Amino acid sequence: MPETCTAEQADFREAWQQNGTAKVAAFLSPHELGELRTAVDASYELLRQHADDDPPTLTEFLADHYKRWDGIWIKELRGYLDRARPDILALFDSVIAAAERRFRSLFDRDWRLEPTFTFIRRHRSSRLYLPWHIDADAAGIINSTDYCINTWLPLDPVGDALPSLELMPGSNKTMRTVPSLAGGEKSRPDAWVKSTIGGESWIPHAVPGDAILFDHWTLHRTQRIEKENAVRTSCEFRFVRTS
Repeated sequence: MPETCTAEQADFREAWQQNGTAKVAAFLSPHELGELRTAVDASYELLRQHADDDPPTLTEFLADHYKRWDGIWIKELRGYLDRARPDILALFDSVIAAAERRFRSLFDRDWRLEPTFTFIRRHRSSRLYLPWHIDADAAGIINSTDYCINTWLPLDPVGDALPSLELMPGSNKTMRTVPSLAGGEKSRPDAWVKSTIGGESWIPHAVPGDAILFDHWTLHRTQRIEKENAVRTSCEFRFVRTS
């Protein structure tokens, strides 16, 4: 953390150190949010148009993420946009630069956004809601770095009609000491979370431009709501230390 900080940074620091998660209101400015919306919407439209091209114009990984869970992998998207739509890539680069500046103002300058761990996700059905997990093992991040922070940016108002995240504050401390699950299944059942972590979960309300930050050891899942066809788009900007 910076040695000197504003009152806002001090509040963030206290919440972060205690809980391993915190909300930052207006993480992106209205202009930056507009650029992100434009880039995300244009990217989804491109993938919709070209997902079934024969011969393929999308990379295998880019098409696979899009078809399986309506997700976009930024690492793969960047290469595609560089060839197909450099104007959209320029918007993403502008937003990423802004997000890095904002993130570094909360922590320090030794952080960068990592495209390999950065995704866009569009939830259309509760069938694809994510169960309790940590990014460290579920996203395979621990194989590359010991510490990573997710800056979760909803592009729709969440917490009421549309699902937010549900997080277990302070669970990052316990999960660092819990052995990773063997095999491909990395989710944790409700009963295990209740007995091992305890305490109350946190479902943050957020509007576009806000960010929910949590480290990759913090247990979280998609908020459960009864509406089956609630469509919500969010960005997962993950940051790692540059050193």
